[in-house]
Amino acid sequence: VTLIGEPGTVLHCTLLLGAGAARVFKRKAKIQGRVQEQLLLLYESPPNKLGRKSALKLSSKTDQTVLWDAANASEEDLHVLLEDAQEVLPSLSSFTIRAVGADAVRAQGGVWELSHCKVQSLAANRHDALVAGLGAVLTARHCTVGGADGKTCRYAVGVASGSRVVLEASSVQLADQAALRCGANAAVQLQKRCQVVGCNSLLDCVDGRSGTVLLTDLSLAAVRSIWADAHNRPDPHYGGWIAAQNVLQYPDEVGKGQPWEPPIVPPSPQTHATQ
Repeated sequence: VTLIGEPGTVLHCTLLLGAGAARVFKRKAKIQGRVQEQLLLLYESPPNKLGRKSALKLSSKTDQTVLWDAANASEEDLHVLLEDAQEVLPSLSSFTIRAVGADAVRAQGGVWELSHCKVQSLAANRHDALVAGLGAVLTARHCTVGGADGKTCRYAVGVASGSRVVLEASSVQLADQAALRCGANAAVQLQKRCQVVGCNSLLDCVDGRSGTVLLTDLSLAAVRSIWADAHNRPDPHYGGWIAAQNVLQYPDEVGKGQPWEPPIVPPSPQTHATQ
């Protein structure tokens, strides 16, 4: 599913993004003597406590032929079948989603893409702009997430257990508690020249000692503190991980500012690769 908003399109609601029955992949395959595009459906188990899923069955969308199943083949065989396939992701583009007294976007499972969207919640201390849970994976590019018109939300981005949010070239703004909240076994990543503006803090990691936070090419302006409290941090002893590269606090007009480095020693690269 691809939804594209006309210029000026505003949705006054909470937008709920759910998980479909299966993930969809496409690949080129020889069918009846001709090379055609083939759609594949990958069915998975419900997420476990860590938000992780297991592949159960791969079938052709056209004729429902089962190409792989977990009971009779290995995951390596599945990887071979999907080696040249590309996942088809549902996406939304060029929308403004504005909620008053509620979360603006809630991703509850599935894999989603947002581009050139404004995700706004006007509900300080109560609701968030963008929330991911139930193992959801969401990527936002060229988006603005948070409060608007001088009004704040609680958290601009909240990532619950087992879910992941990646922001690229986006702005996170006007959060009363923190720009980002990372839960247990969750992951949040800001990269490719994101900026955080007008938030009380950058990170809230309550219950997030096993969370992953990756920050690259990020600028902070009018952010009062890095951490929401004095104690909660991603902790390598619990599988947590935090890394920052080229993060500037209070950048000036020519892009110079005070660099920030995370105050903990991350685990070894081998440990990180297993998270």
